[in-house]
Amino acid sequence: MTNNSSINLNKLRSYVGENETDVEDMIKLFLQIIPEQKKKLQTALEKHDWENLNYTAHQIKPSLDILGLEEAKEKARVIENLAKTGIEVKVMEQFVTELCLSLDKICSELTTTFEHFNHSGNQS
Repeated sequence: MTNNSSINLNKLRSYVGENETDVEDMIKLFLQIIPEQKKKLQTALEKHDWENLNYTAHQIKPSLDILGLEEAKEKARVIENLAKTGIEVKVMEQFVTELCLSLDKICSELTTTFEHFNHSGNQS
């Protein structure tokens, strides 16, 4: 596992436009949604609730895609596919752990980016 999240704000800008307020709003939304999604992943794994694990991993993928986070998106895709069978529990545990660590790092980097927006005068 690499620890480089490679957040791509250019991809986000191509999706929402060049308006920095829109970029900032999307970052805020991501930072609001992802911690809860991470918690849902962990809870579903603990309960062996493969349906919710699959569903939550599926929900996370578009947010990761918008930020060009291909490695994290791929982990979510693998979790989604593994959860369809519920067979490879140890492998799912590994991927959920790795994805959650990646999400923590991404949120930390986005928080720094968000603080940059606020300090550079691009406030809403």
